[in-house]
Amino acid sequence: MIESMTYIYIVIWQWSKCCLPKLGKLLKRGAVIYAFDQHPAGSDEGNEWVTLYNPSNESVNMDNWVLENVDGERETIAEGATLYPFAYYVYSPPYQWLDNSDEAITLRDTKGEERDKTIKQL
Repeated sequence: MIESMTYIYIVIWQWSKCCLPKLGKLLKRGAVIYAFDQHPAGSDEGNEWVTLYNPSNESVNMDNWVLENVDGERETIAEGATLYPFAYYVYSPPYQWLDNSDEAITLRDTKGEERDKTIKQL
């Protein structure tokens, strides 16, 4: 019993050292890129999407926030868009916007500050 309690304590301690600081930064950002599909089945046109998520307890006003791909092409999120606490927002342009490989997406707020960025998808 003591060995298992020690193991649980070590796991919690390690998690608090590595993950809690990252979680705090994530919550301060207010909105993150949750997922995206750069190469959907069938035609890419109108079928690509980016999902944003708000992991915080506060709503995020996303008026004129920008999604930017590696080619510098920018998609502006519509005025009046609000991402409520623990809610998702799906953006799907009616045309092909993402490359099928070597793609990454950056989320920027109205000041142009980076809020989140994906790693390059091969």
